[in-house]
Amino acid sequence: MIPERYNRPPVKPFVAVQNNTGRMVSASALTESQRQQVWRGIKRTRPGLAKMLAEDENLKQLKENFQTRIQFPIEELNEYMQAGEIK
Repeated sequence: MIPERYNRPPVKPFVAVQNNTGRMVSASALTESQRQQVWRGIKRTRPGLAKMLAEDENLKQLKENFQTRIQFPIEELNEYMQAGEIK
């Protein structure tokens, strides 16, 4: 029998949390245009990360299996937003 604590409904998505490194923002809380801007910023500033996020099958499988969401430290997110601006 599965203990009751494992039969709880899934946690609702959140916008930001505080951890030991600072405030985190969930990518799922962003609007579509914000996600596109962040993605442009990642591709411009961290092409290796962009390639991994887009192509790594193991990462995709982990996200699917554990129903994870991508989170960014707020400072990093702001950098990607700035780098992803259309000029």
